[in-house]
Amino acid sequence: AMMDLSDGLASDVRRVCERSGVGCDVDLNLLPIEVDTRQLAQSLGHDPAVLAATGGEDYELLICAPEQILAALAESTDVPLTTIGEIKQAGVAFKRGNKPVEGLSGWDHFA
Repeated sequence: AMMDLSDGLASDVRRVCERSGVGCDVDLNLLPIEVDTRQLAQSLGHDPAVLAATGGEDYELLICAPEQILAALAESTDVPLTTIGEIKQAGVAFKRGNKPVEGLSGWDHFA
């Protein structure tokens, strides 16, 4: 499964998992965030990983696929791929390492 993250990772990963009948653990420590972005967010008193997970308009792609397919995709393109979590049977959880991070959501068009 694959979709763009224009509504934010926190919302869109839930959509992909729900439609695919699976769950996912996402580790915020694994999100690819530029050093300048981290520094700016921290200087404004914000957690850069939370901003990355809840902000929208990122236009990145979320791909959920078996490791061998991701490896083949990585070999066939110059586009960097970053593993940010693991698929599980049910439920979506955001973590920082082993510590749960609660209350993350992205853009909701109907709110």
